[in-house]
Amino acid sequence: MDLTSAQSGDVYFLDSNPKKATITVQSDTEVVKTAISDLITRLNKVQSLISSQIASSTDADGKITRGVLASETLPTEIGRELRSKITGDVSGITSTIKRLESIGYTSTGYTNEITLNDSEKLDSALRDNLGQIKSLFTTETYGVGIALYDYLDNVLDDDGAMATTQKNMADQVTDITKQIADHERVVQSNRDQLIRGFVAMEQSQAKVNQQMSFLAARFK
Repeated sequence: MDLTSAQSGDVYFLDSNPKKATITVQSDTEVVKTAISDLITRLNKVQSLISSQIASSTDADGKITRGVLASETLPTEIGRELRSKITGDVSGITSTIKRLESIGYTSTGYTNEITLNDSEKLDSALRDNLGQIKSLFTTETYGVGIALYDYLDNVLDDDGAMATTQKNMADQVTDITKQIADHERVVQSNRDQLIRGFVAMEQSQAKVNQQMSFLAARFK
């Protein structure tokens, strides 16, 4: 015990045989591990949803049905951009951990989803290179977490690509609805005109029949 700063009146009880204790201070890597896992799970859910909406399906009779968003480019672009930002190299860092693959996460190559293929590599990185993992996700501008946030913020902004696409689709629906209404009015107008024409023809036919009956009666 350091007594150099002792003041008058301080009392210290010193044991002639003090007990020894070892205290180990280490980072709670499980919290970080869970946070990374949650991020990947959420991204995979988004990718799965996108895939389900743009993919075509074939029924038992061989009929092919296109996905609801198959003709829209934005969902495909979002899926591609998310995959690129989560799996690509992070610029601006010089450490050995520059991408998710360095901590055990990889893509299948067939989908945009990410899986943990090497848990030992992740555990090792969390144990020995926690600072590098922090840089991987939080490096300004290019860190995985920062890049994802900035991209999604732009996409989901009130003036972003998602809002623009939704407005365009709503405008298309409004335009199609108006066209349908216009066509229905034209069809109804033609129907009414045809009905009037048939009624006039029937009336004319009735008059002709009446006149022929009159003439036939006069010439008997």
